[in-house]
Amino acid sequence: MKKEYEALFTPIRIGKVEIRNRFAMAPMAMGQLDDHWAYKQESIDYFTERARGGTGLIITGANFIENRIEKHRKASFPCPLEDPQSYMTQLKKMSDNIHSYNSKLFVQLTAGLGRSAIPAMILDNTFVAPSATTNRWDPSIQHRALTTEEIYELIKDFATCAMLAKMGGADGIEVHAVHEGYLLDNFTMEYFNHREDEFGGDLMGRLRFPLAILQAVKQACGKDFPVILRFSLKSFIRAERHGILPGESYPELGRDIEEGLQFAKILTEVGYDALNVDAGSYDAWYWAHPPFFQDRGLYLPFAEKVKDVVKVPVLTAGRMGYPQLAADALNDGKCDMVVLGRPLLADPEFVNKMRFGNVADIRPCLSCHDGCFNRAHSMRLMSCAVNPQCNREKEAAFARADTQKNCLVIGGGPAGMEAARVLALRGHHVTLLEKEARLGGMYRWASVPEFKDDGKLLLQWYEHQMESLHVQVVVNCEVQPEDSRIAEADVVICATGSHAFLPPIKGIEHGVTAVDVLKGTITAAEETTIIGGGLVGCELAIWLSQHGKRVRIVEMADKLMSTGAPADMNKQMILELLEHHHVDIRLQAKLKEIRENSIVIEANGNDQELESKCTILALGYRSNRSLYDQILLKAKDIYNIGDSAHPKDIMEGIWDAYELCSHL
Repeated sequence: MKKEYEALFTPIRIGKVEIRNRFAMAPMAMGQLDDHWAYKQESIDYFTERARGGTGLIITGANFIENRIEKHRKASFPCPLEDPQSYMTQLKKMSDNIHSYNSKLFVQLTAGLGRSAIPAMILDNTFVAPSATTNRWDPSIQHRALTTEEIYELIKDFATCAMLAKMGGADGIEVHAVHEGYLLDNFTMEYFNHREDEFGGDLMGRLRFPLAILQAVKQACGKDFPVILRFSLKSFIRAERHGILPGESYPELGRDIEEGLQFAKILTEVGYDALNVDAGSYDAWYWAHPPFFQDRGLYLPFAEKVKDVVKVPVLTAGRMGYPQLAADALNDGKCDMVVLGRPLLADPEFVNKMRFGNVADIRPCLSCHDGCFNRAHSMRLMSCAVNPQCNREKEAAFARADTQKNCLVIGGGPAGMEAARVLALRGHHVTLLEKEARLGGMYRWASVPEFKDDGKLLLQWYEHQMESLHVQVVVNCEVQPEDSRIAEADVVICATGSHAFLPPIKGIEHGVTAVDVLKGTITAAEETTIIGGGLVGCELAIWLSQHGKRVRIVEMADKLMSTGAPADMNKQMILELLEHHHVDIRLQAKLKEIRENSIVIEANGNDQELESKCTILALGYRSNRSLYDQILLKAKDIYNIGDSAHPKDIMEGIWDAYELCSHL
C-alpha cells in the first residue's frame, strides 16, 4: 500500500459506531424487492459483495417510510411498514452478511419524493409537496401541499421505520434528505415552502421537519443510535428545470452556500451525527448525479466548507473513484470519509484492490449513467455499463469451463476485449487480433475529448487485463477470409466494429467524419458545421466549442438526441452546455449538398446556403460485418458481437460479449 493511502484505512467513529476504514458506499436505488416490499436475496448479494470488497460503511438506497400519503409503485425502494416482519427478516440476513466482513450498515430512510417524483413512480395521483407546486418532469401534474397532521404522521413513521431498521441489525440510519430537491429538501427552501404553519416561514421553521425527525428517531432508538443526513450545501437552481453550470454565476433559486452553512451548524448542533455532503437538485440534476463533463471530486470544495463549521464527520462523494484523489482528499483534510457510488457498481472490490496495491485492476466507472440511472428510468433493473454482473451477482456469475477451447477473437474494441477477458477467465486459450496498432477500436477515438478521460482509463484497464490474463494479442493484423487460424479455432468471435455512415448526397467528398476530427486527421476550422444532432454530434460540438471553435449543428429531427439519448442528467447538461457555448442549432433542417466552403440545407420548405469552412458528418454508423459473412461457413463455431452485429453503445457491446462468453 502506498504511504499516502494509509489514512484511508484507519478507523473512524460516527457517534459511537466504529467504521473500519474511511470508505462508504453511496446510497443508490439499486434494490430488488419481494412481494412484501422487503429486500430480495439478489439485493442482499449485491450489498454483501461491496462489503466483501472492503467498503467500511454500506448505506442502502432510500427506503420509503410510508405508502399511504404519497403512494408509490413498487420498484427499487423498500417500505418497512408494508410488512415489518418480512422487512426485518430480510434486513437481518443482509446485516449479518455485511457484519461478517467487519463492515457496518446504515439504512437510508426517505420522507418521500415530492415534486422530484418521476410520475410513473406515483399511484392514484398522490403527488405531494410542502406547498402546492408542479412536477419536475411534467409541469402539467399538480402537487398538493401536505397537511400539518400528515407531516406529524411522517415524523412518527420515521421513528417506527428507524426502530425496524435497528431491529433488523442496522448500525444507523441516514435521513433522506436535505438534498437534491426531494420532499424533505423542499421544506427547507424558501422558494418551494410557502407554508404558514410551524413547518414554514423563517429558517428555523423550514428546518423544523428534519429536526423533528432527528428527535423522534433518537427517542425511539436511543441517543447512541447514529443518525446522519444526506445534505446538499448548494442547489444550483437557475430556474425551475434549469441548472447553473460550473463557472456560471446566476442568482440561486434554491439553497445557496451561506444559508447551507447555517443549516449545517444547526443540524449538527442539535444532534445529527454526520453529514453526507453533496450539491445539486433535480432542477440541476447534473450536479446531484454528475456526468463525465463534471470535474472529478466536484463536491470536495463544499465538503471542505462544511467541515470548517461542524464538529462531526463529513462524508462526500462526487466522482471520487480515483485512488490518488481519494487519498489526497482525506490527507488534505477536505473530508473525513470518501463515499463511492458508481465506482462500486463498476468494481465492488475497489477498496480492497487499493489496499493491496492492485490499483491497475480497478475497473473504472465511465460516469455515463447508462447502466444505472438510464435503466431505472425505463423501469429496468439498475446495473452498470461496464460490469454486467452488478446487481445480478449470482445470476450472472460464471465458472471455469469444463473443456478448454482455442478461441479466436477478431477485433480489439470494447466488445472484443470483454469477450477475450471472460473467455480467458473461464480457462480458454484466447488469441485477439486487431488491425490497428493499438487496442480500443472506435472507442479509442470516442474517448479523445478531455471530458471522456474515463474512457481512456477503461481502455488502459482492458489492456492490463489482456496482459495479466495472458491473452495472445496481435496488433496491426487485418484478418483475411482465408486466414488459417479461422478454421483451426474451436470458436471464432467477430467483433470488427463499425464505420461512419456517409449519405449519398452531392458533394459528399467535401465532408469529413467525426472520427477524422477526433483522430486528428482533420483539423476543424474556426467555423465548423456538424451534420447530425445525435449524441456524437452534440458531444463533438461541446468539445470543439471548448477549444474555441464556433459551431453549428444541423439536425433533421425536431429536437437534439431524438434517438439513443443518454440518461436525463447527462442530456440536461449537454443541452445547457450547448446553450452556454452559443452553439447555433438548426432543427428540422435537411442537408442537401456540401460545397467547398458552404452547405445547402432544406428548412421550412426552402433551400438555404450556409457558410461552412469545415463540414463534419455525425450521422451514425454501419456495421463492419463483411468478414463475418465471408467466414460464416469456414469456422467451426462462430458468433458476431458488438457493432459488428449492429451499431450500439458501449454498454450493449460489453454486455453482449459477457453474456455470450460466460457460457461458451
